[in-house]
Amino acid sequence: MKRVAHLVINLHHGGAEQLVVRWVRARLAALGHDSTYVVTLDELGDLAPQLPEANLFCLDAKRHRKPWDRAAVRDLRQFLQAKQIDVVHSHNLAAQQYGVLGTVRSAVALVQTQHGANTHVLGMGNRLRSAALSRLTDAVVAVSAGTRDSMVSQQFIPAQKIRLIPNGVAAYSQVDELEVARMRAQYGLDDCFVFGSVGRLAAVKGWARFLPEFAAFASQVHAVAGGQPAKLLLVGDGPERAAIEQQAKSLGIADLVVLAGFQTDPQPWLALMDVFLLPSLSEGLSVALLEALEGGLYGCVTDVGDCGTVVREVGHGSVLAVETRAWSQQLLEIYQARPKRRVAALSSSFAGRIYSQSHCLECYEDLYTSVAINP
Repeated sequence: MKRVAHLVINLHHGGAEQLVVRWVRARLAALGHDSTYVVTLDELGDLAPQLPEANLFCLDAKRHRKPWDRAAVRDLRQFLQAKQIDVVHSHNLAAQQYGVLGTVRSAVALVQTQHGANTHVLGMGNRLRSAALSRLTDAVVAVSAGTRDSMVSQQFIPAQKIRLIPNGVAAYSQVDELEVARMRAQYGLDDCFVFGSVGRLAAVKGWARFLPEFAAFASQVHAVAGGQPAKLLLVGDGPERAAIEQQAKSLGIADLVVLAGFQTDPQPWLALMDVFLLPSLSEGLSVALLEALEGGLYGCVTDVGDCGTVVREVGHGSVLAVETRAWSQQLLEIYQARPKRRVAALSSSFAGRIYSQSHCLECYEDLYTSVAINP
């Protein structure tokens, strides 16, 4: 067994952070309480209570200090030595920088996973920083082919340096139907056709361009005599929440948009939906999309990262047109077709098996063993 420490900026709610928490919980259950830790740079974050306190360590790094916070690097090195860590697994660029500084000239190996195209690295300075850090990293992982291609073209990382390990989710587990019915009533979703999504409410998720098309679609539904009402359920929180609320009001659809806020367990919320939406401007491989497909939902996504690829492989969904003005018609066609749920669409299909959590974690275990300096 290799002792692993995941290094992240924080454990606030986000796709990558949720993944780290799930991976750590699974590894602790399989390999024991001293097998896996999480180190945060800035603060612990909202998801931290889901992990044992003894397996968390916060560096409280002052990242504004140039070129870096030397005290945080010292504390990281001391932690790795005290816990006899074999592999540091960093997630995205800022964590990778401290991972390199904390492991260089030591017996600790460094694995870096990039979870998306990461538009924040498009500046030349960050591109060069990414390229330099990758040379000092034992293994670099992309979660999707699209992310890998972006790393090659935008961050100057050689293709042969990058390993592809798709994100994976747990197999479908049945939800309490009575609880689902209660939640539908509580949020005004009874007798509604529900389009929904789970994720951070950030500009990159594309809601600003989607809402006008949803309003146009809703007006068409309203014009159909006896048409079942359609609503939009957004589960998550983030910097764009207030803007989404204001835009919905200005479009006259505030009563059709339900903002449920951040939820620790997305499964009951996915059960409220009829169609899962992902109108993102940029993605790697959305874990929420994988969970939605495993739960039987029809996926409606933009062709970013590997999201369109997964929907095509599983054969239960559609890809939104490049031109946003076509989206309202696509939504109407989906609404009229009433796609049925295909529970376990991922784990029961040959193509989807590579998106299982077990397959993902097996790939990482093999990687940890191959890069670890100590046998």
